[in-house]
Amino acid sequence: MHYPTDLKQKFDDLQEALNLSNRMNLHLRANGGNTILLIYPPHEEFYYIEKVKELYKDEYIIDVASELIEYIDYLTMPVFEELFKEYGPSKHQIFKSATSTTDLFAKLIEKIKQAAAENKIPILVRTGALYGTGIESHMIMEDK
Repeated sequence: MHYPTDLKQKFDDLQEALNLSNRMNLHLRANGGNTILLIYPPHEEFYYIEKVKELYKDEYIIDVASELIEYIDYLTMPVFEELFKEYGPSKHQIFKSATSTTDLFAKLIEKIKQAAAENKIPILVRTGALYGTGIESHMIMEDK
């Protein structure tokens, strides 16, 4: 399979950052966070996700787009459509509310907790699916 030219370098850099001896440096360089954001052009997504699955198959990969689809299936499409109309400008509350333990945000946090319980690195892929949900990456990183 033909990969984009900078793919190898990005994954080499990622592997170096994930090395246990470099984790403190990561923490300091990430403004106190423990996250790495791998940016790529949308048309190359397939290559990056395949490489993540190949290199980190023993870690906890969370496909955000699949989680979004499962969440909408859980609500059912008619209920989702009704909520979408009903909430109007506050429609982001369908995905993340202050009180729900079953919304999309809570589901993602539970997946991350499961990864931690299994002593695995949670790797979120296809995070662009969160666009328009009101859920932003910093909310996930800053959650207790």
